[in-house]
Amino acid sequence: MRRLQIKFPNQIRISGWDFGSSARAMNQMGGVISAQAELVKVINSTTERKSMSTKTTIKRIALVAVAALGFGMLSSVPSQAAVVNYSLTVDANDSISTGESATAVLTQNFYAGAATDSVTVQAVVRTGGSNAGGIRIGLSDSATSASSAGSASGTYPAFSSGAKGTSVLNQLTIDSTGSQVDSVTASSATGGRTVSATYSVTLYNVAVAGTYYVDFYSTDPTTGAATTSTPTTWTVTVAATNKTATGASTVTLRQYSSSATTTAPFNGTAEGTDSTSVATKSSTRTTWDFAAYVMQKNATLTAAESITVSVSGEAYIQTGTTRTTVNAKALTVAATDTALGTVGTPVYIYSTGTAGSATLTFTTTSGLALGTKTVTFTGNVTTLAVSSTYQPRTIVRAGGYTSDTLMYIKATDANGNAIRSGLTWGTVLSSDATVIASGSVSSTYSSTYGGYAVTATSSTGSTSGKSATLTIRVVDPAVTTSTSYITITQVVKLGGSIAKEVITLDKSGYDAGEAMVVTVTATDSLGNPVYDGAATPSLTSNKALGGTLTLTGHGVASGYLNGKATSTVKDTDGTVLNTDGVFAPAAGGDFRLTGTSGNATADVITVTGSVVDGSSAATDAANEATDAANAAAEAADAATAAAQDAQAAVAELATKVASLIAGIKAQITSLTNLVIKIQKKVKA
Repeated sequence: MRRLQIKFPNQIRISGWDFGSSARAMNQMGGVISAQAELVKVINSTTERKSMSTKTTIKRIALVAVAALGFGMLSSVPSQAAVVNYSLTVDANDSISTGESATAVLTQNFYAGAATDSVTVQAVVRTGGSNAGGIRIGLSDSATSASSAGSASGTYPAFSSGAKGTSVLNQLTIDSTGSQVDSVTASSATGGRTVSATYSVTLYNVAVAGTYYVDFYSTDPTTGAATTSTPTTWTVTVAATNKTATGASTVTLRQYSSSATTTAPFNGTAEGTDSTSVATKSSTRTTWDFAAYVMQKNATLTAAESITVSVSGEAYIQTGTTRTTVNAKALTVAATDTALGTVGTPVYIYSTGTAGSATLTFTTTSGLALGTKTVTFTGNVTTLAVSSTYQPRTIVRAGGYTSDTLMYIKATDANGNAIRSGLTWGTVLSSDATVIASGSVSSTYSSTYGGYAVTATSSTGSTSGKSATLTIRVVDPAVTTSTSYITITQVVKLGGSIAKEVITLDKSGYDAGEAMVVTVTATDSLGNPVYDGAATPSLTSNKALGGTLTLTGHGVASGYLNGKATSTVKDTDGTVLNTDGVFAPAAGGDFRLTGTSGNATADVITVTGSVVDGSSAATDAANEATDAANAAAEAADAATAAAQDAQAAVAELATKVASLIAGIKAQITSLTNLVIKIQKKVKA
């Protein structure tokens, strides 16, 4: 241990402890010649020096006591006696949830009198057991007052433990790569420097909620003696993680696939998009039929409740991927970490061996209804039918060619449920082997078209126009004493390759931009419709058309169907979805559609249509409007003349009436006078 040596100026040691008097006496106040210093012997100064020994006795005693106390404090820091002005602070307390990490910034400052002076900071979690988690301390910055790099090092064994009161001390070794540790030593490369060090402190893996106190002790790296009497404390409040699921949680249903695993459950499709929910019944199949993946979610992405699953109907459930002898109808699935990620908690579903449906209900322990899923197990096949989701192709190319898919055959059980696997198909029979030599049914069910694809091959040397009846059959499982079949028939024809193609329009003339329907008809050398699927020509126009001119005969292909292809958009079942696929040119006048035929001579095929000229139409409309206006004016003039004539007639009639009334009045007057005369004569 190196002791601190305090050196004073010789002047102070000679003159005593009263620095002010000594300075004045020695003429050293402020390091310059003082105007107050006396160059000759003065009685006042002499008296002052004589009295100094008696006046400063108490000051001497106090200073010695202080120095002794200082030496005692420094001596409590073994091997770094020159470390003074020491401080260790933490930036703030923290609050986290279980399973999370808390981080604090620890700042250390001290004065290193010599290059050998150093301070070690150790972190102690003031709690017991494994719930305390772990502590890491990493040096994030360091410096000295003279730009000499500060440093941090450690020589502690990894994860050693030792008691310090009721605390558990965890220590790790710092290394040259800057790995975070929970104990570090800061030192100065040169003596007489102020050292500053900043540490990043992490509390991690706290498993239980509560309040945790992390104490930081400053110690001598050699002896372990504390440099401070009390530690610096960082308080971390740990709350229980919210594991309650919300309505954002999902249950996704998947049908068995050899590539579907708990790490890749969705087989390239999105969460929440259920796959097929129909499988054949079987009580002996060891692999699962369906799997329901529960994805628990909440705002903090920490949902992880236990799940209660119950099933009603023809299904058993379990947590394993291989059927066991335990036929459970209800179970509780403990949530694991997988429920927090992108995989989910799986529940596997198995058939009871009886045909029918089953409904599964999923509920969390907090009472959240996650939803229901329904699966169906089919029984034995009882009926065959042509699928309605695919418009059948019925014309096979003559001369020994195999068709594309002609149709899809749907197989159903007694409950009308589609059977998607496990069928044994028999040979497709032809009523005329010289027309159709053979046929086949795919063993793979198409979910898109709702059935099994059927193809046929025409006989070598066969010609167009002929027909045959195909019989598609499947083994009837209800008959066990012999091989019996359930059947369905379909008539097909033969068609040749393209010999002639004709383009037609639905109208001879169009308004500018009006929707058109373009149709191309193809026949073979015998005048019969060409085989289904024969390629249609590409058409171009000498004027710009609106929309897109695409010819389709079938909803899934551009080839001919029954010898025709149109510009209308169709669904796979033949339903017309849109007749407005292409529009007439905007410019008036004739336009022409042209294409190259697919026949052997590559003939040019064409059709001409017309668009009403917009300017002519406007002129005609204007002329018609003018004529109408002129006619209206003439009618107005005639009405005016008629009104004037009527007015004159009324005036003439009024004059006549007035004249008649005047005559009547005169006659009445004459009659009155006559009566008066008679009265007078009678009285006489």
